[in-house]
Amino acid sequence: MFLYKDLARSLAALNPAPWDKVQRLLQRCPHSHANGTYSIDHRQLEGVVAIGLFLTESKLQHGQKLIPYLIELFRNAENIKWIDDPSFFNKYDIPIPELFGFCLTSILSDILALDPGWKDEILSLQFRYLEKFTKLCSNLDDLAIPEEEFCKVIVPLVLGMLQSFGRFSGARNRSILGQFCYKNENYSATTKDRNAAILDGKKFLPTANLHISCLSDKNGRQNEKILRYFLTLSLAQYKSIFTFVKTISENKILKQVDQILYRHIQKTGSGESSFQNIFYKSFSECLCLSSITLIRDMVITFSNIPNETLEDIFNFAKTIYSSSIAHTPSTRNSFIAKRFISSGVTKLSLHLKALCASIDIISNVLPNETIADNFFHSLIKWLKTSNFLRLRGSYLPLITCTLQGIGNISKKMPYLAQSGASVLCSFLLEPYPVVKSFYEAKDARITSSTKIPLITSDDEDTPPTSPQTGIQFGVKIALKDTDSHLEHILNSCLDSLEVAIRSGLTKDKEVVEELLAKIGNKLYTVENMERDSLFVLINAVLIAGHISVKFFDIPDIVNSVMSTLLQRVGRPPSQLDSVIVDQLGRIVVQCPDISFKTVFDLFKRINSESAVHVYHKDLIDKYKYCSSTVISALYRIASDIEGSEHMENTLVGLLEVFVQMGLESRKATETNAALKASSLAGNLGVLIPAIAALTNRMEPITNPKPRLRKLFKDFWLYCIVMGFATEDAGLWPYQWHEGVRDIAAKSPCLLSSQHLRSELLYNSALRNYDITPTELQELRNSILSILGPSPELSPIVLKLGFSQCIYLLAVYRLESLRIKSIGNVYTSMFAYLEDKEIQRDKDGMIICVTNASNKIFKEFIDLMEGKPRTNTRVQILESFGQFLLAKFNSTQDKIRRVADSYLSQLVSHFPHVLWSHRFLRTMFDIIHLLAKHLYVTGELKAVEVIVPDTSYNLIISESMENRERMMNDFTARSKEILREAMRCAPKATRSFVEHCLMDFTLAVDCLFNHSGLALAAEKTLEYEGNMTEIETTARNNRPEYLAKRSSQFTGAISLRSRYVGEVLGMKDTLRSIDNKSAEIKLFDIILKQMENVKQSNNRELTAVLFRATATVNETTKINRKLLTQICLLPVRVFTKESMEVGISCWEWILAAKPELEQLLLSDLSSVWKWSIDQKLGLFATSSENRPLNMVSGSGAPKAVIRSSKPHDLWIKFYAERLNMAKYCNENLVELFATLLHQSLPHAVQSEEKVCRHLSAASARFRLLRMGLNLIQTDALPSGIAKALLRKKIYFAALDYFQSDSSWPTGDMEELSLTIAILIKFWQAVFADRKSIKAMTLSTGDSVDNLSIRTVGSVPGEFRSSSEFLNQSTGWLNTVISTGPASKRQSDTSSRRRVTMSANPEVKDFLRLRSLILSLVQNEIERLIAWYNPLGQLEMAIDGEQNVSSWSVQPVSDNNWGDLLHLAWSLSPQLAVRMVIRFKHIVMLTKEIHYIIKENPSAVADMPESLQFFATDELIKEDPPSLSHILCWAPLSPADALTFFMKRNVLAAQYALRSMKSYPFSDLLFYIPQIVQAIRYDDFGYVREFILWAASHSQLTAHQFIWNMKVNMYKDDEGEHLDDTIGAKLEDIINSIKKSLSGAALNFYNREFEFFGKVTAISGAIKSFPKGKARKEACLRELSAINVQPGVYLPSNPEAVVVDIDHSSGTPMQSAAKAPFLAKFKVNRCGIENTEILGLNVGENRTLTAISENDDEVTENIIWQAAIFKVGDDVRQDMLALQVISLFKSIFENVGLKLFLFPYRVVATAPGCGVIECVPDAKSRDQLGRQTEVDLFTYFLQTYGDESTFSFQRARRNFIKSMAPYSIISFLLQIKDRHNGNIMVDKDGHIIHIDFGFMFESSPGGNIGFEPNIKLTEEMVLIMGGKDGTAPFKKFVDYCVKAYLAVRPFCETIVSLVTLMLDTGLPCFRGQTTKYLRARFQPQKTEKEAAKFIISIIKNSYLNPRNEKYTDKLL
Repeated sequence: MFLYKDLARSLAALNPAPWDKVQRLLQRCPHSHANGTYSIDHRQLEGVVAIGLFLTESKLQHGQKLIPYLIELFRNAENIKWIDDPSFFNKYDIPIPELFGFCLTSILSDILALDPGWKDEILSLQFRYLEKFTKLCSNLDDLAIPEEEFCKVIVPLVLGMLQSFGRFSGARNRSILGQFCYKNENYSATTKDRNAAILDGKKFLPTANLHISCLSDKNGRQNEKILRYFLTLSLAQYKSIFTFVKTISENKILKQVDQILYRHIQKTGSGESSFQNIFYKSFSECLCLSSITLIRDMVITFSNIPNETLEDIFNFAKTIYSSSIAHTPSTRNSFIAKRFISSGVTKLSLHLKALCASIDIISNVLPNETIADNFFHSLIKWLKTSNFLRLRGSYLPLITCTLQGIGNISKKMPYLAQSGASVLCSFLLEPYPVVKSFYEAKDARITSSTKIPLITSDDEDTPPTSPQTGIQFGVKIALKDTDSHLEHILNSCLDSLEVAIRSGLTKDKEVVEELLAKIGNKLYTVENMERDSLFVLINAVLIAGHISVKFFDIPDIVNSVMSTLLQRVGRPPSQLDSVIVDQLGRIVVQCPDISFKTVFDLFKRINSESAVHVYHKDLIDKYKYCSSTVISALYRIASDIEGSEHMENTLVGLLEVFVQMGLESRKATETNAALKASSLAGNLGVLIPAIAALTNRMEPITNPKPRLRKLFKDFWLYCIVMGFATEDAGLWPYQWHEGVRDIAAKSPCLLSSQHLRSELLYNSALRNYDITPTELQELRNSILSILGPSPELSPIVLKLGFSQCIYLLAVYRLESLRIKSIGNVYTSMFAYLEDKEIQRDKDGMIICVTNASNKIFKEFIDLMEGKPRTNTRVQILESFGQFLLAKFNSTQDKIRRVADSYLSQLVSHFPHVLWSHRFLRTMFDIIHLLAKHLYVTGELKAVEVIVPDTSYNLIISESMENRERMMNDFTARSKEILREAMRCAPKATRSFVEHCLMDFTLAVDCLFNHSGLALAAEKTLEYEGNMTEIETTARNNRPEYLAKRSSQFTGAISLRSRYVGEVLGMKDTLRSIDNKSAEIKLFDIILKQMENVKQSNNRELTAVLFRATATVNETTKINRKLLTQICLLPVRVFTKESMEVGISCWEWILAAKPELEQLLLSDLSSVWKWSIDQKLGLFATSSENRPLNMVSGSGAPKAVIRSSKPHDLWIKFYAERLNMAKYCNENLVELFATLLHQSLPHAVQSEEKVCRHLSAASARFRLLRMGLNLIQTDALPSGIAKALLRKKIYFAALDYFQSDSSWPTGDMEELSLTIAILIKFWQAVFADRKSIKAMTLSTGDSVDNLSIRTVGSVPGEFRSSSEFLNQSTGWLNTVISTGPASKRQSDTSSRRRVTMSANPEVKDFLRLRSLILSLVQNEIERLIAWYNPLGQLEMAIDGEQNVSSWSVQPVSDNNWGDLLHLAWSLSPQLAVRMVIRFKHIVMLTKEIHYIIKENPSAVADMPESLQFFATDELIKEDPPSLSHILCWAPLSPADALTFFMKRNVLAAQYALRSMKSYPFSDLLFYIPQIVQAIRYDDFGYVREFILWAASHSQLTAHQFIWNMKVNMYKDDEGEHLDDTIGAKLEDIINSIKKSLSGAALNFYNREFEFFGKVTAISGAIKSFPKGKARKEACLRELSAINVQPGVYLPSNPEAVVVDIDHSSGTPMQSAAKAPFLAKFKVNRCGIENTEILGLNVGENRTLTAISENDDEVTENIIWQAAIFKVGDDVRQDMLALQVISLFKSIFENVGLKLFLFPYRVVATAPGCGVIECVPDAKSRDQLGRQTEVDLFTYFLQTYGDESTFSFQRARRNFIKSMAPYSIISFLLQIKDRHNGNIMVDKDGHIIHIDFGFMFESSPGGNIGFEPNIKLTEEMVLIMGGKDGTAPFKKFVDYCVKAYLAVRPFCETIVSLVTLMLDTGLPCFRGQTTKYLRARFQPQKTEKEAAKFIISIIKNSYLNPRNEKYTDKLL
């Protein structure tokens, strides 16, 4: 039943509940059809119930939407089509309409109780329905509806309504219906008022008891604890209800209703199925019962019904009563044929329940005394009859109702109370027939062994059965059904007797005395102890006890009962004694002031005499029947007695009994040698549960009275002797040990008030024990085995006597059990250590106790480690830490040493204590207290002070020397604590210190110094300054104040104080307006400010965030929206600054309100998920810049700096919080684990979830290290959880290596941080081996998802397992990277653990670990080579030596191959990247070729992988698999062109496809190589490509034509065609020209005509002599040229020529070739715009006119000088500058701020070309001739002294240009570097020009005289003067970085050169590419390459050949 109740309940618990979820419930409810009708089956009914449950339990959330639906449903109840479901009936025995009426009416009634605003609408609807039914019943002879509808719908619907009409629930958040839906739960009302009535089986849901079995338990009984209320109705409404009830209860109508039912049954058939369709065989009894019960509930719950209405009700009820009592059968036969379908429901049961209801009504509305008297006597008369005894079980409700009726009448008519009491007393003492009948039916033997039949008045007072011995504490019948009925009758009688007596006391005070006299007379006159007489006596005792308990406030009654019962005990001994003892126990509980001493003396006497008789069988035992009952009574007293004084007295009494029993056993052993004390211990053990029950209810006894302390000591000594305190002894029931453990929790310490040895020697519990030497030695050995042998302890223990051993064991057992019982702060042992008597003991007891204390402390640690990491455990440990801090300052040195030792162990096992706010605050306060007492005047006295906010005291010594010593020692320890706290949780600790200082500044006493906070502030700054993520020598050499963050520290305090002040001021202002809503208005103001903040304004953002944080901290309410905004706003802005502000605010909240930690981090987790979805920072997609796909010209790609720093800061915050939470908060650990799962990819996949760019590496690997930190501890208890998270962490680490090996684009500080994080991650992975091998999974866990796809064999660990990691050495063992933080106890018996060391999953993880170690090690060394190429010690990062030591160990080819196969199985892309990274491992290159060859499609999307597939050998072989390259991703143009050289059709097709995939702007750069590829164009694909490109881009066509014109001929004069490609190029040129037409042709003609005229100037002036004549000729020719619109210089296709400087014509030095220089004004508009303008230029439209009004274009107009050469081959310069341009692009892409000036050179015809001039620069030769000084002196003269900023800037520019040109000079072997070929610009940059000698050519017949790099003395002087200076180091650093940056492009550069080898240029002499490749050192690692290039620089440094070559030229 109620399928959707749990969903409804869950939604109701949400506030607000989401409407879309609630709609799911609503969708399961019935909805109207088009005609307005409804169809309902039982599932839709369950939906209605769920809606009702949601409404009532959520306090009517969404009520405006749901309540109208329910009302409308009720309104259309008559129009509902009911869908019968036989299975529903078979399960619940109830028709759906009846259940619908009951449920819906209950829901509407509860709605009215919650919101009376619906009252009129709902009640009017319900009354209207009842009126319709009344009218229908008034004319049943002519029924207006079908009989089937009447029987199956209308009547059941009314029955359901009547059962719930007007009732609502009194239980909090639970409707009546809800209480039955959850009937197995224990609900009780929280309030009681006059309208409340207890629901039992006969007072609620009359037919529900009979029909609605689904609402009942298996016995058909409702929960009797449910409280029911009745709605307040108007008088008219009451009358309407009564009229309705009278109408339908008339015999005529009831008979007619039944007749209709019978007729319908006969029509449908007479079988059982017909009854099931109707569900009833009679309606009359159900209608009558439901109606009269409704009236009964109205009468009982309300007292303001008018008398006339009450009189009508009385008459109605009397009629029902008279009719029912007259026709009550004496046998079942009368009704046997008329059973209802519902099991066990008979017409008799309904008849009797209706009779009960009528009695209830009459007894509550008696109109006068006469009627009352008559009814009273009629009830008595009925009770005395015996007609119904055969049906006594069925009549039980009527019997109990009659008894209650007598009580009610006695209450309403006090004059009848005495008679009523007398009758009720006689009912039991002179048993009426019914009582006697029930008793006789119970065939039970009443003996002491079978328990006395005790019927209790309230079940909950019955003590539990002892699980230890089977003894029942109390006497209770072994109840069968008959016994249960008898109990019910007696309880009802006693309750009614109490009511009658209370009423009688208002008239006659003697009423009780008369009853007691009657009882006493019965007790002393009945001598026959047969069964019947015993029953009477028991009843007499029960009545006496009940009266005494209920009237405990009347001492005379209690004393009288006590006297009567006490006199009867044991006189004579009988089974009645047990009942008397039990009642005396109850009296003591209720009336301890009167009865305690007397009764307890009796109990002691009984126990004492019983014990004596146990050991002396010959004595007469007059208490033999009640000795065991005394134990039960004592347990009851211990469990129920109230009041601290009474509880203490009871405890003393119980302990006295215990000790007395111990003495009796001792006496027995003395008189009977055959007995052992332990054999008699059971007599003591039975008292343990009672003592435990009492102590459990008491506060811990810390300062007992001497008597109580002595009794406790004896108790524990007996427990040791008897073995009660030994858990696994097996002698006694385990529950006794549990009781002893509970007693230990509250016991005082076993301290001595006198000399310890004497006290033990004469202790009564230990004296005169006959123990043998062997037994004593065994006892000593057991002590040593428990405490652990030690050289100090063993000699002492071996000399201890018996009493001392027992005492020592008692101390150990007590304190050990104490911590196990309460699991609380371990402090009590210090009481023993401080005890003077123990310290003075000459037998060394203090040493024994100290060792016991150490042992117990270890148990305490183990206990705490086994506890869940909850706030409770945290508080316990914090409190203990505070206690140890206080004890550290004890005046006793030994105590201080113990406290120090324990404190060290505590924080070693539970490091979170270090940064605990309570712990630190206590430490600060103790420092302040100690410091304050150093500055005192006057006489020094010992002072006892209280540590603030604790219960601990400090005793300040009277000696100043001791005070100073204590202060110094504690200060030293405090510094160590702060250091460790700052090391483990620096941000949190600092934030807390800031918060404490802020609070102090806001306090009144802030003008005074707080020594503790002063130390905290000083050391926090000191330790934080010393703790950086990057440990280098350089940092250590800096001034201390640079590391300290004093300004940040004080600034944070200032900010917090400022905004706290603002918020407090705002609160005060708002409170002055409206105190109640002040905080709400404040929240609204702050939220509005956060919505309107300008996110770009960091100052405003800081103010808003700090103000919001101050609001959270200074308000009592929690505003989740505000908290969420504080988390979200910094992330929305997502800058480094915003995140720093946000983290500062988050830390502030956590310091000020640690209780918000869970909420704050939960909100932050949601915001983190949002940042993932938004792809911010760490989760952004990497964008690759390929420098080889560059734009020819100024459009080279720039480095992209990605913003992952906010995430890096965020993760750092998370990592610290996780490091804190893993020790103390399981919920936060789960939250962080979830966050990691959300953040990390589930596989090494091609899709990029986490950014793979190097700039995000620090954030990525910090996050992964955080994850390893989590799984390497036991914070995650589940093995499967650890394995899954480890899998994701490993995959995320490998995922990083799927991208290119990029170089850092940020500053060196960021790079050093990245390296440091990578090293720490590497160390964590290295240490993970131990954790992996310790992995365990439960047998039920599935490991299917853990399997890692692998290929090949499974290798072992291929690296050495020796440890390289430096371990932390300090007084605290809180290192988190190398092992678990703690050990969690686990119940190994509950589930079998399976070690995984031999499982494939473990081996797979170890393989993954090896792969990760190798890759990360490679990345670390690669980045270190970039960061610290010179290997400077001061720049060394902590831990890098460990990585280097690991990397030098040899690895076999087999292991490398296995790692490669593993990488391929995870991700083919990863495998390819791995080979590229480890290119120096030749074996990997070979192996990857075979792997790719088997599955080429797996990496076809990676251009880089093609080199490993399409090798020269494979292409020559030309297998079918080579066709895969046609689908391969395009290579860069330079690499693709080399495939034309393969002379393979597939290779050529692939090259063609690759080339066509790039824009023409990229292809312009590679035109020289494309043209040369014609030499290998066997299949015409190159020709096709050139023609295709020329047809799509005119600029490309022009460039192709110029270049092909140059390469057509062998000579500079253009006379001899190239034999190989001359004709082919000529044909291509002609084809291009022929294809031109229209605008393209015009553009071509203008461009070539213009350039032809400019070039012709050289030929025109050649005949003129050098000097003025040639100059004039040049100017004349130049002035004749006019600029054509849309033309451009061939060397600069992205700029349109606007004008010519006709005065700029300048002939150059050469006499024979007549080159000249000219200047042109150009507009740099870009390649695309140049082509557009060239094609679209009109006849009367010039570019100047177009650009005049375009500001953007005007800014790009510059003057460009160019040299036009004729007769010189400039193709070699073109190649050199092409490579220089490529280098420049590479440097820019990686963020290297180096300077290169690759000026443009274009060959336009054989021997002709254009060379752009370097602006604002002069050659070194010119500078020498002009200044006649060296270059260094020139710098000094030009830029000033070396100390000036201008000189330093010029030097920096010089170095930034010198370094890249040096690397280029080395790689290209550029020679002829005389002063004429080296230029210096105005900013100090050096620029190389004229590359006539390079590669294999050099001046002087290629003798190779010049060194690799030109590095002359004057250059070195500019760069610092020598190699050790900082500028020169910077030069070398730049050289290394430049060299490392270009090395990955080695093959591309070689390809560019290879394509040019057949041009016949003089620089190529056969081995050019071999030597070029060798200079890149591709076989070396980055570290080795860095060393190589440094050696080249050192060899060139001040090389004499530099100077000699320069001097020679000069």
